[in-house]
Amino acid sequence: MDKPERVLLVEDSIASSTAVKIILKKLGHEVDHAKTGSEAVLMASSNDYELILMDIGLPDMTGFEVTEKIRQLDHPTRSCVQIIALTSHIDMQEKCLDSGMQGLIPKPLLENQMEKVLSDDSKSFEGYKFQPKEVPKETPKENERELIHAVVRDLKLKRHELISNHEARDSHALRRALHHIKGGACYIKRPALLNSLNDLHNAVKDDFQNKERLDLMLSRLLNVIDSFCYENKKVDEDIKMH
Repeated sequence: MDKPERVLLVEDSIASSTAVKIILKKLGHEVDHAKTGSEAVLMASSNDYELILMDIGLPDMTGFEVTEKIRQLDHPTRSCVQIIALTSHIDMQEKCLDSGMQGLIPKPLLENQMEKVLSDDSKSFEGYKFQPKEVPKETPKENERELIHAVVRDLKLKRHELISNHEARDSHALRRALHHIKGGACYIKRPALLNSLNDLHNAVKDDFQNKERLDLMLSRLLNVIDSFCYENKKVDEDIKMH
């Protein structure tokens, strides 16, 4: 590649955006970051990008709506930019293509997947969907600390939201919060955290009327979150100081 690709990352999760930016910068690419759909549309209309990585669940609109707005831009090249969904919703490839995206990559993003997407050979290949079978490369120590710090921030921000959504018996909001957390936590090797997130997510999805089970799964998750944040308190404090 003669020059760095300029990539727009559309992602509201602190941890997930941190992980993806680490991968892109390691590969030598320039990264702009939009945390909302409206920011993404504005940035896509004002800049020339080789690729947009699009999360589906954004705070103000869906990634599908953002893509449709970008495709409607009155600009010959910016409206045709390559857009790839980066999401845990691996069953949504058809909807991604219908909205104007070129394909879908399941979280967590792997470095070799990103290399394929940004290679010249893959530019014209529509509808690709990578399966998460490849082994992720070892995360450098400093990057791992940065990722842990980002996950801690996400957990602290979403902890109260989990409790309030549970108390309000709002299954949609509860699943959305869990999905947000999982989108970042999947980038670190913490099986207890991911297993507890999945347990509550499955309880909400499959057995929401069983309040006793939900109470138990939420209580277990909150304990895991508190333990994780406490264990990584020094990492969090050290990075804040620097």
